[in-house]
Amino acid sequence: MTKDLKYIAAGAPGDPLTDIVVAVAAVAAINGHTPDDAELRELLDEQALPSDDESVQRLRAMLVDAGLGEGT
Repeated sequence: MTKDLKYIAAGAPGDPLTDIVVAVAAVAAINGHTPDDAELRELLDEQALPSDDESVQRLRAMLVDAGLGEGT
């Protein structure tokens, strides 16, 4: 569902990480689901972005800043 929603609610132009955060927020608003690290890696891979631990943690921090999930 996240993959479909990111095309409805795009984030900042040229910022794929913000696009992912917006898509995750949309899904969370609908069904309360926030992705685990494996799902975040998949979302990063879909955007052809690095999906290493550092990238996942950066994305996780952006989600926490957006009020989605807890910091680790």
